[in-house]
Amino acid sequence: MININLIAERRAKRLREMIILRWSSMVVVVVLFAMIGLNVVAGYTSITERNNQIYQKNKLDQMDKDKKVYDATLTELDKIKPHILLIKQVRVSEAVWMIILADISKISAAYPGITITNITANSTDKGVDIRMAGSAPDEKTLGEYMVSLSKTDWAANEKTKVGTISIEPGPGNTVKSVHFEVTVPVADMKGGDL
Repeated sequence: MININLIAERRAKRLREMIILRWSSMVVVVVLFAMIGLNVVAGYTSITERNNQIYQKNKLDQMDKDKKVYDATLTELDKIKPHILLIKQVRVSEAVWMIILADISKISAAYPGITITNITANSTDKGVDIRMAGSAPDEKTLGEYMVSLSKTDWAANEKTKVGTISIEPGPGNTVKSVHFEVTVPVADMKGGDL
């Protein structure tokens, strides 16, 4: 049998083509939106990653600056650390120095004619030594003075060390004065030169 209704057949064919074309267009539009969405997500991810890298780089730069400041501060502390320790030791030993000076004054006053011209403190590996220079009327007074110094509470258990003695002769065969330099080690004290 021959189909005479060609119009209906063409219409059905066109309708199928239109349906296929519509569905193809919709698929293309969906794929296009999917590609645009993926590009937006990829762009956002790229921007976020770039911003994160910039943030991390800035953070590392700041950490490097902070480390340099920290290292410079440590260097400065290392430079002034001996001074800080000395000040700390002096602060701790301030009362001891007052006692030492009071004892030296008291003992010097007990021996008429003893004159102290110079007092210095020297730091050694064993501790602190007080070095005194001055004059005495005779050797006996100087000896008694040195024994009195070595019997103080602050003197170490060592004898007072005599550095130099020079005798200034007087008229006849007498001694006019004895110039001396003695060293008295101080017990249990650390410090620097004064």
